[in-house]
Amino acid sequence: MAEPNMEREKLKPSGWPIASRAHFKNLAILPSILNFLGPSSASYPPLCHKQRKKIRPPSIPQPELTASGLKIIDWSGQGMTSIPFNLLNPKDTVGELNVSSNNIRSVSTEIRNMKKLEKLDLSKNGIRCSSSTDFGGLPAEMAQLTCLTELNIAECNLPFIPPAIFRISSLKVLNLSRNKVNILLPEIGQLTKLVQLNLQQTNITSLPPEIAQCLDLEEVYLWGNSIETLPDTLSRLTKLRVLALNYRSFCSVVNTPYMEGLLRKGQIKSEHIPAVVFEMAGLQVLDLENTKLNSLPYMANTNLEELYLSKNFLQTIPDSIYNLQMLKILDLSHNQLTEFHEDIGRLKSLKVLRMACNKLDLIPRTIANMEHLEELNLAENNITIIPPEIRYLQALKILVLEQNSIILLPDELCELTQLHTLDLTSNKIRTLPMELHRLKGLTQAHVYHQLVKAGLWLYKNPLEQPPPEIWRTDKPENIFKYLKKLMIIKTENLQRQKIMLLGESQCGKTSLAHVLSQRKPKLSDGVREKTRILKQTIWKTENNVEFVLNDFGGDIVYRTLYKLFLDSKALVLLVYNAATFNENRFYDAIGQWLDMLRASCPGVVVKVIGAQVDLLHQQEDEDDLKTIVSEQELKALCAPSEDFEEDEEDDALSIGHRSEMESIRNTSTPAVPEKPHHELAMDLTMQHLNKKDQELQEELKILESDIASLEKPFCLADVGDIIWYENDPGLSQIVFQKPKLLTDMMSSLYRHDMREFLNYENKVFMCKGRLNREQFQESANHFLLTGELARPLLNSLWFHLKLSNEDTEEMLELLPMFEICYTIPEPDIPTSPIHNCPLLVLPWYNRDCDLSPLKEVWPANSHSKELAVVFTFPFHCPPAIFLNISAQIHDFLDERMDWQDHIYASTESEKLFLQQSHKEDATVITIVVRGPEFAAVQELMEDMVDVVNSEIVKYPGLYWKVKIPMGASSLQLATLSASDYVKLNSSGRRMSRPLKPLSSKN
Repeated sequence: MAEPNMEREKLKPSGWPIASRAHFKNLAILPSILNFLGPSSASYPPLCHKQRKKIRPPSIPQPELTASGLKIIDWSGQGMTSIPFNLLNPKDTVGELNVSSNNIRSVSTEIRNMKKLEKLDLSKNGIRCSSSTDFGGLPAEMAQLTCLTELNIAECNLPFIPPAIFRISSLKVLNLSRNKVNILLPEIGQLTKLVQLNLQQTNITSLPPEIAQCLDLEEVYLWGNSIETLPDTLSRLTKLRVLALNYRSFCSVVNTPYMEGLLRKGQIKSEHIPAVVFEMAGLQVLDLENTKLNSLPYMANTNLEELYLSKNFLQTIPDSIYNLQMLKILDLSHNQLTEFHEDIGRLKSLKVLRMACNKLDLIPRTIANMEHLEELNLAENNITIIPPEIRYLQALKILVLEQNSIILLPDELCELTQLHTLDLTSNKIRTLPMELHRLKGLTQAHVYHQLVKAGLWLYKNPLEQPPPEIWRTDKPENIFKYLKKLMIIKTENLQRQKIMLLGESQCGKTSLAHVLSQRKPKLSDGVREKTRILKQTIWKTENNVEFVLNDFGGDIVYRTLYKLFLDSKALVLLVYNAATFNENRFYDAIGQWLDMLRASCPGVVVKVIGAQVDLLHQQEDEDDLKTIVSEQELKALCAPSEDFEEDEEDDALSIGHRSEMESIRNTSTPAVPEKPHHELAMDLTMQHLNKKDQELQEELKILESDIASLEKPFCLADVGDIIWYENDPGLSQIVFQKPKLLTDMMSSLYRHDMREFLNYENKVFMCKGRLNREQFQESANHFLLTGELARPLLNSLWFHLKLSNEDTEEMLELLPMFEICYTIPEPDIPTSPIHNCPLLVLPWYNRDCDLSPLKEVWPANSHSKELAVVFTFPFHCPPAIFLNISAQIHDFLDERMDWQDHIYASTESEKLFLQQSHKEDATVITIVVRGPEFAAVQELMEDMVDVVNSEIVKYPGLYWKVKIPMGASSLQLATLSASDYVKLNSSGRRMSRPLKPLSSKN
């Protein structure tokens, strides 16, 4: 251990010293003054009287001060033969004095005047001391330096320790190093306040027992001495932390080939290290490297933090080591250890464990207990397996496994994110873990840092994956990229995953889904191939991992239904048209979709993809374009019927049964021109199909029973086989086993081309709805204005679903549970033609903005009790919220009138007004309730607020504010203008519609 340095801020004389020769009148003392000034001043010639008058002394910088305000003087290396007299002035306040590296032979007795001296450095001087009783070099008066705590007298060529030192009872730090004193006298025990003792290179062979009287002693440095014995009294020094000596000096008694052979074979026990070494409780560092140990006695070193036992003859880890609970560094390298005992896990404070060059073959699982371990070196052993418990060494930074027999690395190794050095040189590893990229601390490979290996080392392994051209690099990211791709390719038996494609209409979502599923591009037919609500496609990767591609229709009509099909566990591909994208279109193309996802599915993973960058334009090669179009038309002609595929999907329980239907179709006997053979083939085909149908029905029953037995069918919902609204109170008890049937039912009611679809030329309205042209036009126009569907029109829209009357009634009960519509009970006695009698109301289609009838039922000034609540959505408000609220409140109303953004309703005695407005970037929903009794008004308002809150909580990422204004009549609600009165008087008023049959009001 290096000698402790005594640092000082130096103030060396420069130019003229403090006292100029011009200040001395008595020339008789000039020689001694010249000695005081040093060799630089002795070279000047004598000065005459006139010259002396002209010379001014140079300015001397102020000395540094100690913490207690005393001077720090550093006059080292000035060639002085004695300490200057002016420093020995009793009035001078010197706290630290450094006169090392001079020619001082003795110290004046006047040093007793330096009463406040705290530190004195006399090292590298020729201090005189001819015997242990010689006070010629250091006077006995030094005992009067009661403040002196540090004395450095190192390297002064002393044959004896000056006896004056033992009289300075205040000493705490004593440096006697590099003096050939040969022996430390018992008088050392008089220095009872001693804390640090430096005896390096002093030729001593032992310590006197009296040293135990220095009870405050913490550090003893004995390097460079051949210590033969240590006194047993050292165990009394409970504060002794450092005993720095070369313990190999105790090996002289066993330093023969014969004795070394006996120790190596374990035929005798190693007892040459003094027992007192293992009895010092305060010792923190014990270096027993290469001391020929094959065993250890009981160790009472309870505060030991570092223990070095490398290059010895240990065959087992000594049991006494496991009791050292403060141990942080343990080096057992280069021994003969054959067993890595499980008790090693008891050393929970360990930070460094080195056991290289032994004969270990197993790593104990208890290594998981050493959670503070930062370095583990097990190089050059016989280890074949790394236990998975290594994952718990989260603080590990260095792992050296060089020259072992490891065949496979566990995946748990990849969880050590703090690891920055992993040495796997010279093993039998053929493949690397595919999740090795998780070791983010490995930023280098095959490099040295200060002559020590650093980063990832893989040389001398029969590696096959990755290949040599990948792993022979100094950049681990190249290896990581390869392993990531390999992991994707080789991963098998993964649960089906969902991918949701979102974006504007005609931005390229369907084309992207086709590229993913078919692995080749396909031109879409533009507007005619628009996706209605949702289209599901199966994509299989090269390693047979299935993805369900949910291609959402981008038209605004479908956005109110997104909440029914969005899944926060799925991957979202947000597609935008890169060909038309610019800064002004950011919010429409990307921003609004991110807002919607943040509100509906916070935390969902989103990948933004630009599409149509390869779109052909008119100026490009028209021949290539015609060729592609011709190929697509030919493929369209040869494609199987779309109707058959839809029927096939309807018959199958889930997408997984498609392969069975394909096998049915492929095994059917083809028809031939001859009629008898044709009839036979048809019979066989029908028999085969009936048999398969029975098998499918049996499987269906089994699957239905399995689903019924599941408490929570999370798995099937996650993979898209079923739809289950677990958190919706109204729908949580319903499992939709046929997602396609649900989307078909929704897409028949919500269409982006509804206005074009409602065409009387479509024969379904005449056949199924049994409507003439005038009735159809009246019913269709009313639906497109108010969203009210009559039964004939509804039956026509659901024609392709082939629902029975019972199924239709069940659907009418089910749909309001989705809160996208509400039903109006049909009266027992019809009051209007059936094509004008609304049955189902879809609020999204309400485009009525004529508020003329509102004036009569909701006057501006009212003497009723009034209460209002205002909900503000400053950033983003999902368009479905107001529509869903409109559907939910239907249950506790008697009458209502609906407009696009306004609702008037009433109960038996209260009136309700609901309004949605847009102010700058915020959406505001206002609720006002009026009535004669405040208690009833408050009760209705509480119901309304509960409805709004129940809708808001369905959007976890939505930000909103609520306000209850004082004086609701001051709110800016819908009012009538003068033109509204003219329209009202000329066309008649629109009366509120009763929601229940007249007979039910009794």
